[in-house]
Amino acid sequence: MYKHWKYRGNVDITIGDDRSSIRWRRLAISILLIIVGCIGIVYYYRNAIYVYLTNPDIILPNDSIILTVYSNFNANDYMINMNNVDVDIDSSVDTSTLGTYKVTYAAKNEFRTNKHVLTVNVVDKEAPVIELTTNAITIVEGDTINADDYVASCTDNYDKDITYTYEENGDSIVYKAVDSSGNSASTTLYITKTKKVVEQKQDVATSSNTTSDTSSNTTSDTSSNTTSSSAPYIAGVHNITVRVGTSLADVASQLTSGVHGSGYVSLNYSSINLTTPGVYAATFTSSDGVTETATVTVIE
Repeated sequence: MYKHWKYRGNVDITIGDDRSSIRWRRLAISILLIIVGCIGIVYYYRNAIYVYLTNPDIILPNDSIILTVYSNFNANDYMINMNNVDVDIDSSVDTSTLGTYKVTYAAKNEFRTNKHVLTVNVVDKEAPVIELTTNAITIVEGDTINADDYVASCTDNYDKDITYTYEENGDSIVYKAVDSSGNSASTTLYITKTKKVVEQKQDVATSSNTTSDTSSNTTSDTSSNTTSSSAPYIAGVHNITVRVGTSLADVASQLTSGVHGSGYVSLNYSSINLTTPGVYAATFTSSDGVTETATVTVIE
């Protein structure tokens, strides 16, 4: 049912009272209000919603790593935390003790946790060190030596009690040491043998005639035997010239060739650098206190 009103100016306005139209308007307004309310709620709790929807995680570039004994270890250096999430790290790595360790990373937020495990292997890759008192010795053929007397020290960076073995090869003694990780080291003592010098005894006869101005003349014949003795010595020391790259064994052989002495003769040539031209000193020392020096000239 419609009512018609006529106003001045011939304007005809129709006012409808259809109730269904009003209900649709109210429904639309209600829906709009609900949407606006939801948007407001989402905005208000936006941070919590972001955390809930975000997966807290990190990246481990490697599942396992190898560290040398006594090196520094920081668990944070082995993860990538792109989203700056909270990470709990459970680590018992002890780089002073060889072994395999597990490091657990737990990336988490209020709603979930992701775990990753890093395997850390602490190893020893450094070989033992054997130091000799000298690099080469000269002895007389037939004499015996104690190989242990020429070892100054045998040490290892990890093993506290490490022992060495040695093998005599006639003109050298090779010392070897192996640590608990299988790292090995060796060094060589070079031996030059000379023939024994036999000193011969010489009889010396002495006679003298003595005449006095007294009334009687007395003549005496005296004979005696004396044995000559020699002072400690080192003989045969000479200078040599070698080229860059010559082996230490060759240098030792040339230096000790023909060298002999009254006692055991040792040679120290640790200052010689066979990779750089120059003039270097090599020292011979006898067990009875004699010292002689030879020069080694290294050329291109």
